Amino acid sequence: MAMGENVISEIVSKMTASGIWSKLENLYLKKTLTNRLLLTRSCLFFKMKEGATIKSHMTEFEDIVMKLNATDTLLAIDEEALAMILLNSKTRGNCNYCHKPGHWVKDCPSTPSSTPSLSGGKYFVSFIDDFSHTLWVYVLKLKSDVFETFKTWVARVEVKNGKKLKVLRCDNGGEFTTCNFKDFCSSKGIHRHYTTPGDPKSNGVAERMNRTLLEKV
Repeated sequence: MAMGENVISEIVSKMTASGIWSKLENLYLKKTLTNRLLLTRSCLFFKMKEGATIKSHMTEFEDIVMKLNATDTLLAIDEEALAMILLNSKTRGNCNYCHKPGHWVKDCPSTPSSTPSLSGGKYFVSFIDDFSHTLWVYVLKLKSDVFETFKTWVARVEVKNGKKLKVLRCDNGGEFTTCNFKDFCSSKGIHRHYTTPGDPKSNGVAERMNRTLLEKV
């Protein structure tokens, strides 16, 4: 059985098996209402700490899951829980456009995209070739139009270049994670690389280009 470093630090001073078992029971087997509420809260508000490693982050999460299982705690994902998760997922950084905290540029109410274009478009999607930096920009009326626009774009670039699209790097936005989008990419043999949430540097070329587009609108 593998134990996290935080668990080992709790039992390292125990000299007997019974002492270790007693300590583990105190850590994990208290099935009081208060303990269950604290476990539920720690799970709903769980977030990677700044400066933490992936290993320590996963160890901490596994520790919470172990405690939930040991205390027979079931997570009821109701409207209140969803609201807590949403609030916890909001970025603590500042928007690159309005410099206010709590949201990304794509959700910023101050961006020019909040005002419809002459054709009625309020959104745009951009595709950029990582090698040549060739850019394609499409104005959209709805975010749900991304899928059909993407299919059209794929057909055009493949016919023009005579080559198949192999890799698509995108964020975790809902428009890129629908079943239709995934099925289309699978049928075309397109591998999807999702960027790390809260880390725009992992898709730096596209993020910088989008920022430039917003500043020039």
